[in-house]
Amino acid sequence: MGRHCARVVSFFLFLAFFSSFLFAASVKWSYKTEGFIDSSPILVGGTIYFGSGDGKLYALDESTGRLKWFFPTKGKIYSTPFYANGVVYFASTDGFVYAVNANNQNLLWNYSTGADIDSSPVVEDRMLYIGARDGRLYAIDADTGKLNWTFNSRAPISSTPKAAFGRVYFGSENNFVYALDAETGDVKWSFATQGPIWFSSPDYRNNVVFIGSTDGYLYALNAANGSLAWTANTGDWIVSSPKVYNNLVYVGSNNGFIRAFDADTGSLAWQYKASEAVQSSAVLNGDAVYFGSNDGSLRAFDAATGSLLWAFDSGDWVRSTPVARGNMIFFGSYDNNFYAVSSLSCSFNSPENDSIIFEPSIEASGFALGDKRIESVYFRMNDGVWEKASGTSQWSINANTQSLPAGAFTLSCKVADANRNEEPAPYTTLSLTKTLSGKKLSIKHPPESTLGKTFRVEIRGENNELLEGVAVSTSRGSYQNVSGFIDLAPSAEGDFKVNVSRKGYAPESFTIRISKDNTLFYVGGGAVLVLVFIAVLLKRKG
Repeated sequence: MGRHCARVVSFFLFLAFFSSFLFAASVKWSYKTEGFIDSSPILVGGTIYFGSGDGKLYALDESTGRLKWFFPTKGKIYSTPFYANGVVYFASTDGFVYAVNANNQNLLWNYSTGADIDSSPVVEDRMLYIGARDGRLYAIDADTGKLNWTFNSRAPISSTPKAAFGRVYFGSENNFVYALDAETGDVKWSFATQGPIWFSSPDYRNNVVFIGSTDGYLYALNAANGSLAWTANTGDWIVSSPKVYNNLVYVGSNNGFIRAFDADTGSLAWQYKASEAVQSSAVLNGDAVYFGSNDGSLRAFDAATGSLLWAFDSGDWVRSTPVARGNMIFFGSYDNNFYAVSSLSCSFNSPENDSIIFEPSIEASGFALGDKRIESVYFRMNDGVWEKASGTSQWSINANTQSLPAGAFTLSCKVADANRNEEPAPYTTLSLTKTLSGKKLSIKHPPESTLGKTFRVEIRGENNELLEGVAVSTSRGSYQNVSGFIDLAPSAEGDFKVNVSRKGYAPESFTIRISKDNTLFYVGGGAVLVLVFIAVLLKRKG
């Protein structure tokens, strides 16, 4: 029973190990701010703009993550910036709406609402719309910063407005969804939900407005008159903003579910359960859709089926909604870092990093992932020529190391997908060392043993000390971090091969002959002979 449990545990450990390689995007660069990042980024040209809890708006180079400039405020920035006509607009909890030059961060204007701002600005027809925690929606001239009109909902507005076809749609914490005239602020219609609308912001498609509420419902409303088209119950607060792509509405909820609903009927297309609340919103990139979660992960799903493609763990909340270009995805985390990760990446299963190589060739292998079908995996040593490896999602290659001089060298791998997108640098690399002769292990073991009997293999170093951190592999299993000795009990007859390796030492292999234990046979045979002998004696005496 114990052996069976050990095998089960080993199997699941293998799956966890395999999955950690199979479902892990690679970080191409990251930038650390001095505060959490709740703000969602925008990507314009080659520059990424986002805000941080440290009160600064950042502009980073898309390719390298190099800081171009930052603009300080006196509050935290939850707001997602908006770009229009060379200007970046954003807001801060210091109560100000800012307009800065996108190229040099020069302030063009600011406007004080006098209240915290969690909402994000949108600009339509040179008018900026934004909500504030004083309950007002503001319409501000985007060129001058002059107030045009306000609408008072009498409850905080953290929902970001949606401007479309002469109207502005948004939700309020007074449980209402509003449609206002974009020019005058007059109410065209309002719709009552059963809970406050916190942060969830509307999306618009084919004359339908989609928005979530803390009552747990996703609402589809007629954009013309506010009548209810359909609802879908998610079972918990919706803070995530619904996003409509290809006739599916994607939304997260605080019970950890990520769901896709049919935009026409509200029927469930697929769902996935994360371990914590999903307050990020979806972004579509080709056939993949991305979501962040409060469990610290950014996940990629097949947009049509919901199958998980890969995940990246930042270690803290991901409420920032990502932005994507090509195979690169950009997002912020509550660990204070802003990340650029590639959906195309490869990883090494073997050899291990910092290994010492003695053989004239090495077998390199690993895993690869992408939003699209993996077409090819490439491998190189140092800065040499890229060679195509065998396999795709699981790959391998035999590399000749004879031409390499003794000393340090690197292995690298990269991926190309079916759309001919290729993983950008920096590539996944391993550092290894080649040596022409290694220190010799001193191994003590019996030349042979009997089936079912435990024997000991003792491993010592150059100075006869018991070595730690030894790897032992046999035909029946492998063991890592062995300390000095290991007890083995083969369960089959024949040659039992043992391989022993340790960093800094040349690997050793040996074979122990395993045979059946014939003790009982001989004892039994002897007993029979004794009985025969006694019987003969008794017969003679009789």
